[in-house]
Amino acid sequence: MAYNKTIRDNDCLFPVGGVMMIADMVVPLEQMVQEFEPKKAKKLNVQQLLNLINVLLEKNLIDNSNASREIETDITDTHKLLIDIFEDTYGDRTKVKVYKKAYNKLIAKVKEVFDLQPEGSVQSTYMAIGIALGTGIGTALMSATNSAFMSIGLSMGIVFGVSIGNKKEKEAKLAGKLF
Repeated sequence: MAYNKTIRDNDCLFPVGGVMMIADMVVPLEQMVQEFEPKKAKKLNVQQLLNLINVLLEKNLIDNSNASREIETDITDTHKLLIDIFEDTYGDRTKVKVYKKAYNKLIAKVKEVFDLQPEGSVQSTYMAIGIALGTGIGTALMSATNSAFMSIGLSMGIVFGVSIGNKKEKEAKLAGKLF
């Protein structure tokens, strides 16, 4: 992995505040997407972080409000943690845990402030709801008659959850609420 370490060395030269700091992260993230192992890049949501930055820049959502500055700081911190993981040759799991925690905090804040969500999250939420409801229905049917109804209820819950989630995700995509 030949990563351009000059980006890491120059990150103190980013302008203080403003969109330029986030815009400067796009190139190193694109480089990481290409150089990371695909499985590791997916696990670390590198592409989603890149998509988030691109959406924030395209929609010009970063301004001088406190919430925008907090999100900008969280993006910078998450990016630096990702660079640390990328440069780590020993595979330190603690760094990955810290990164994931920072990434999840960033996603929650972006959802709260800008009402943006990662692609696939809406469908996953509805699938989880469908599984819960399907399990309840399956349990009720199983106790009344046969234990095979448990799997039928679970299957129905998954199907309904995924189909409703898929519809809601398409609506969110059309509304521009996904990244």
